[in-house]
Amino acid sequence: MNPKTKIYIIILNIKFTGGIDMKFLKDLRDDQQVIPLKIMYNNAYNSKDILSIVYKDVNTGKKYVENIEEPEIEIYIVKPEYRGKEVSGKYMTDTIDLKYCETYTCKYKWRKQFAAKILNITPEDVMMSPYVANIDVDIKNWYFIQFVREYYYPGVKIINTGYVDIETDITQTNIIGESPIVCLTYISENAHTVYNYSVYNEKYKGCKEFADNTNKFAEECAEAFSLYGTDWEYDIRVYNDEMSMIYEFWDTVHKADDDFLVAWNAPFDIRSLCERPTVLGLDPFEYVCDDRIGFKEITIHEDNNPNMSRRRHTFNITVLPMVACLMQIYGNIRSGGSRIPSFKLNAIADKELGDKKVDYTEYGNIMQFLYSNFWDFNKYNIKDVFLMVGINHKTKDIQDIYSRMYEYGIQFPDVVSSAKMSPSLLGMKLFNMGKVIANNRNKLNKELDLFQIEYQFDDDDNEEDIAEAMAYIEELQTIVDENGNKKKFKGAIVLNPKRMSSTGYVLNGALSQFLHRFVIDMDITSEYPTAVVIMNMSNDTMVGKLILDNDNVINIPTYDAYEFFRDEDVSSVNKAAIFAETVAQRDFVLAGNLMFDLPDTMEISKILGL
Repeated sequence: MNPKTKIYIIILNIKFTGGIDMKFLKDLRDDQQVIPLKIMYNNAYNSKDILSIVYKDVNTGKKYVENIEEPEIEIYIVKPEYRGKEVSGKYMTDTIDLKYCETYTCKYKWRKQFAAKILNITPEDVMMSPYVANIDVDIKNWYFIQFVREYYYPGVKIINTGYVDIETDITQTNIIGESPIVCLTYISENAHTVYNYSVYNEKYKGCKEFADNTNKFAEECAEAFSLYGTDWEYDIRVYNDEMSMIYEFWDTVHKADDDFLVAWNAPFDIRSLCERPTVLGLDPFEYVCDDRIGFKEITIHEDNNPNMSRRRHTFNITVLPMVACLMQIYGNIRSGGSRIPSFKLNAIADKELGDKKVDYTEYGNIMQFLYSNFWDFNKYNIKDVFLMVGINHKTKDIQDIYSRMYEYGIQFPDVVSSAKMSPSLLGMKLFNMGKVIANNRNKLNKELDLFQIEYQFDDDDNEEDIAEAMAYIEELQTIVDENGNKKKFKGAIVLNPKRMSSTGYVLNGALSQFLHRFVIDMDITSEYPTAVVIMNMSNDTMVGKLILDNDNVINIPTYDAYEFFRDEDVSSVNKAAIFAETVAQRDFVLAGNLMFDLPDTMEISKILGL
């Protein structure tokens, strides 16, 4: 037995179903109208994978959770009689017509093994097979799409948002999670309440007065912030210890039942609220997570991309609302975000509302403010949250985000990425046309020439992702021949600047290679996608491929004759590309000369006596 061979002993009940029963909301009444909010997945919780679907009744606003252990999906496998035919991927088509497929239902976790048994291949080869589709699907987005398809609600979808801001004491450290949380404000649109929680500390001047007069403080805030509504309820509480306050906050989030939970620069606030229990020696899962969700998870990824429009924070936290950064959303929606001078809350509030944060300059800095006037410090905290409320009510960014989620069948933050959004929308449209998108095999195909593989980094890729991709490409470019020797693919043809003709600016009595006058550098916006659309370029429209072995091409161009075709290494010339380009340009004389040893222009001139 080959030592690399793996043995899978899995019992699979293979059957043709014609489609999964997507009525997966078991307790839903026939008269209920519901919309999905978030879908979370864990593939190894208590030895089983589990899918948790959070949705809400649009009439009552009440939220529900459907936990599905060992969730199933549909996969599509080309029928045996069509395998090997052009229709099933002779040229690795991008789509497969459903009429040539059988639809199977299988457990998501074992989908590759399931398909492998049907196709009589190894699970490792399933992704490369042209006869299977929907294997590489993201189960969360797939169920989101199925939810919309099965329980579609045509009416207006009202989304309630909860806003939170914390203040910390950074006199000892400003490390996220290690700085004590002094106070926080949570404004819930669903509960229509302003929650202001703080920790009693006699070091903060005026703290006792504040604790003894919370009703008076609430009345003062209602008047001071009437611009943002006069019917808010105020819930002002002072705690003896920090953990009691943090526990009460998360408990309030669970009970308030907002659809989104946002903060401005959320990684700071949300990470602090999630990490402080650990620092204080307590289990964060017991304090943060909602027991209605079938598993517990707290995973936060902070994206430090300097371009706010490309920043993608992720908050995988098992609470019912979708956790997000309002600053990030504001930048994501505005693709020209790089031209916004500042994304600080004060700057955006001034821009959108003509309002600003509470001014504390009379106290010096924010720390002196905390220790000098605890009363106004809490008003400062509340005002910050009201600014977020005002910005979102003005821009309607959260409503816009959810509308995109529902329309495109994809969750946040992927919904602000065209690279993620477009395939999802295309998949839905194609399915309605009786087609499914084939698996993305390009990244796995290590046998293709590098000329046939193009790697591009889109706007969503951060430095970490790019570094990982580059390492993968390095691995991919290294192949092993039949003798076990490692070699690399040749890269693209790159002009050697040292071989440029000296046609530039006269410098020291000679023409320069590198210094030129009246030079313009033009960049065409969206050149590649536009070319793809105009030329109808797709694997599905491909009628064939031209692959020319460099060793067998009759007439290899020399540098002197065709310097624009190659760099220093003759083997790097892509003859197929040259031939295709000459034909496309209708330069048939050159094409015939290069590939078929026909006379070139000079020879033809001599033959004709010219």
